[in-house]
Amino acid sequence: MSSNGYLSKESILALGDKDPEYAEWQKANPEDDEMDWSNIEIARAAVDEWSREQCNLLPDQGILMNIPMRDGYQSSLRIFRPTFSESCPIPSPPSPVIVLIHGGAFCCGDNSNFAAQAVALRALYSATVVLTSYRLVPEHPFPVGQQDIWDSLEWLAKNAESALGADMNAGFIVGGVSSGGNAAATIGQMWVDEYANEDHSPQNSSRPKLTGIWLSVPFLFSSRDHVPKEYQELFWSREQFKGDSTSGEIPAAVVKMQQWDTRSRWYSPINSPNPEPHKILAKHGLRVHFQAAGRCFARDDSLIYERILSQNGVETKLDIYPGRVQQCPHAHFAGIEISESRRCNLEMFKGFAWLLRKSAPSEEQIVSTVRRVAPSIII
Repeated sequence: MSSNGYLSKESILALGDKDPEYAEWQKANPEDDEMDWSNIEIARAAVDEWSREQCNLLPDQGILMNIPMRDGYQSSLRIFRPTFSESCPIPSPPSPVIVLIHGGAFCCGDNSNFAAQAVALRALYSATVVLTSYRLVPEHPFPVGQQDIWDSLEWLAKNAESALGADMNAGFIVGGVSSGGNAAATIGQMWVDEYANEDHSPQNSSRPKLTGIWLSVPFLFSSRDHVPKEYQELFWSREQFKGDSTSGEIPAAVVKMQQWDTRSRWYSPINSPNPEPHKILAKHGLRVHFQAAGRCFARDDSLIYERILSQNGVETKLDIYPGRVQQCPHAHFAGIEISESRRCNLEMFKGFAWLLRKSAPSEEQIVSTVRRVAPSIII
C-alpha cells in the first residue's frame, strides 16, 4: 500500500507553503524576468545555454551516436559507458542501462541536459547511462517527439549489448523530469503493455524487461476531468498555482503549440488501452520512484498517480519536497542552494539504487562520489 498520506485538500494545499529557507534564497537572488515563451527561439536559446554550460563543465561529455527513427530521421543519443576503472561502491559488470529523457515542455532542450547526473550515476552504479533526444514542437507535432523516444528504446533493445557493451537484463530504468517524466511514465506503460503481449521464450525474446521508472515532477493529467473520478478531489495544484510563474506552470503559448491529443496513449499512462494497465505494471514487477515538489503545478499528478499505482500493487517510492520550486531542470538539479535541494539530489541518487535493486551506497559515499565526478550538482 502507498505511504502517501496526503488524503485531504488541506494537507495537499499545505505542501505549497513557501519554504522559509527558499524565501530567503529568493530575496538574495532576485529572479530574472519571466521567459517569453511566445518567442520559442529565445526560450530555446536560454534553456540550451544553461544545459550546455553544465555539460561543458564535465571532462567527459559522453559519446554522441546517431540512430535511425521510423521515418529515417537520425536522432542523437549521448552515451556514458562505464570505464570500470573508477572506485565504485557497486561491483562492476554486467552494466545496467539507465535512459534519461530531458524536460523542456517538448519544445526545447536537448541531450546535453542530465550529463552531470549521468556521470554520477555511472560512477555510483557502473551503469551505462543514455541521454535521449527527440524532435521538438511546434516544428514536429505531437506525437513525433514521443515516437522518437520510443524508437530510441527499441534501438537500444536490439543494440545495447553489441554497440554499447551493456546488459539491459541487468537492469533497465527509464526516467525524466517534467515533460521528460511525462514521456517516461507514458512510454514506460506502453513498453510493459507491449512486453506482456510478446513471447518471451529464450528463442524468441527480444524485448528486455523494464525494471524501473524514475518520475521527477511529471505532468500526467490534462485537467481535473482527465483524473479518474475517485481521485479528482485530490487534484488541486493546477488551481492553487494558476498564474504563478515560479510554480512552473506551462505557459499558454507552450500549450497552444503542442496540439496534444490528451486522450492518446502517447499523452499519458492513464490512456493505456490495456484493460488493467496498473495491475499489469505490478505483475511485471516494476518499481516507480516519484519526486514531487510542493510548489509545483504538477505536484498532484505525482500524488494521485503514485496512489493509483500503489493501490494496484505496484512498488512505489514517493519523495516530496514541501515549499520547493523544482519544476524545471535548472531549479531541480542546480541553482538553489538550500537544504531541500541537497536532500532532493541525494534521494534521487539513492532512489536509483532502489530502482536497480541494489544496496544503496552510504550517504557519505554518494556525496563524495558526486562531488568528485560532477561537482556542479548541489548535494
